[in-house]
Amino acid sequence: MAKIKEKRHKLKKSDFKYFRKRVLYWFRVLGCGDFGLDVEFGCTEFGEDALAEYCADGESMGIVIRLNRYPDEVLTRKDLDRIAFHEVFEGCYLCELRWMSGFSFSDGVIDRETHRVVRRAENFIFKGLR
Repeated sequence: MAKIKEKRHKLKKSDFKYFRKRVLYWFRVLGCGDFGLDVEFGCTEFGEDALAEYCADGESMGIVIRLNRYPDEVLTRKDLDRIAFHEVFEGCYLCELRWMSGFSFSDGVIDRETHRVVRRAENFIFKGLR
């Protein structure tokens, strides 16, 4: 039996440029300046079904956000903005807790990291209220 090859969409460089611009925007707005950031365009490591992914190192505080060049659906600019927000928020706000969950950290360390997340949220929510 012949295997039917699934047709995948190919994003353009202009799509990536827009995505990168939105990643940088959300990175700034969400107050993630204590992280290093790199934005890439290519195949995702966690599977071809992922629209995008983040890879983070909790120790070095570095994040790589990668947009899948060959998504299985057509993406609009609104979709690219939503995906950029999602990956930045997840990478900046949850990566340390996700990283620590794989190790035996004391309650004090996890509590400190939890409060870092809350302080970041305070920084971007209350920034405009001063």
